[in-house]
Amino acid sequence: MKKTNKPSVPAFSGRKGRFIATRVDQKLYELLQLKSKEQRQSLSDIVRDALALYVTQEVNDKNLFYDAISQVKSLLYFLEKKVDFHRELWFYSLIPQFANYVDYFDKTAEEKNRLDLSLSNDVMTF
Repeated sequence: MKKTNKPSVPAFSGRKGRFIATRVDQKLYELLQLKSKEQRQSLSDIVRDALALYVTQEVNDKNLFYDAISQVKSLLYFLEKKVDFHRELWFYSLIPQFANYVDYFDKTAEEKNRLDLSLSNDVMTF
C-alpha cells in the first residue's frame, strides 16, 4: 500500500543533519563548560560555532601563527623600550655622582702628588 500524504521534505526535528564525535582532554572540557555557562549555550553550539569560524573565516593555523608572532613582536618592542628607558635613567642618575670626581689618570706626577696630599688631608679631617 502506497502512502500519499508523505511530505517531500522532512520536518525539522531540532537536530542538525550530520554528527561528529571527538574526544578532548579534561582541561579543554572544563573550558568548554565554562564558556557554555557564560554564553548560556550548549557544548555542541559552542563547538559548532568554533568550527564554523575555523573553516569559513580562515582562522587556520597559519593565521593563528602569524597573530602569535605579531603579539610577541609587540611585546618585545615594549620590553625593549622599557629597558632602554631604565638604562638611560640609570646612566643619567650617575652623572651627578661622577661630576665632582677628578680625573686622576690624566694628571702629571706632580699634580697626582698634590692631589694625593689634599685627599689624605681631607680624610684626616673627618
